[in-house]
Amino acid sequence: RSPVDGTLVCSLSAYTGTAGAWKVVVNTASQASDTVAVITLHLAMPTVHRVEGGGCVQITSGLWAGCTGGLLRLYGAHFASVPTQNTVQFVSTHGPQASQPTCVVQPSATTADIVTCLLSADIGVTGTWEPIIMAASLKSSSTVSMRMVPAPVVLSVTSASCKAMGALMLYSCTGGAELRISGTNFDTDLSKNVVQLLSDNSTLGCTVVTAATTMLECKLPAVLAGCYNLTVHVDGVLSASGAVVSSMSALVPVIRTV
Repeated sequence: RSPVDGTLVCSLSAYTGTAGAWKVVVNTASQASDTVAVITLHLAMPTVHRVEGGGCVQITSGLWAGCTGGLLRLYGAHFASVPTQNTVQFVSTHGPQASQPTCVVQPSATTADIVTCLLSADIGVTGTWEPIIMAASLKSSSTVSMRMVPAPVVLSVTSASCKAMGALMLYSCTGGAELRISGTNFDTDLSKNVVQLLSDNSTLGCTVVTAATTMLECKLPAVLAGCYNLTVHVDGVLSASGAVVSSMSALVPVIRTV
């Protein structure tokens, strides 16, 4: 459009040529101007569409939970070809936050399609975040979300209906007994705590009846026969430690913390 108050407005068409830096020159009827600006043209905007590692477990399409730290791989397209020109940021889905997770890019394991970074184990923040790649000067879009939560830890298992059996913290229990699981990072929402007994052949649920951040109370199935691993999942995140549930007979299971 014609200049107004010294401003020239134009529309940049979709670009499919060579990516890189280009000078902007304005041609008038009589002559070309000096360079008035330098812009960088890209063939496509970077995107993030999948995550892997960092303790993350996929819960639904586009949502990963339990991201507790470690090497995190962000899969997508059109990241910066120079690995050190990629940085990782996180945008909270709950609005601006005072702090955000940190993830330091590992250049030796980063390509134009995969950015690998070290997610801080001491996250210090909870909630749901979208990972964003700053590829050179471009901010990526993202179709994934990461739920940052600390991993639950099982410290001990006790029960008024179980009898302690020696220094290895073995407990003899009857089916249907109520267990008190002490630990950290449990959820006060009953529905987000899942206690299971896993064996080579079957999976049994332990009904959670009370939940606090440091304690869960659950009821064992009426019949227990065999050897089981007791696990706790909180909002999709597996506990860092648990217990072993085995059976002296079909009616007398034994619980050993590990």
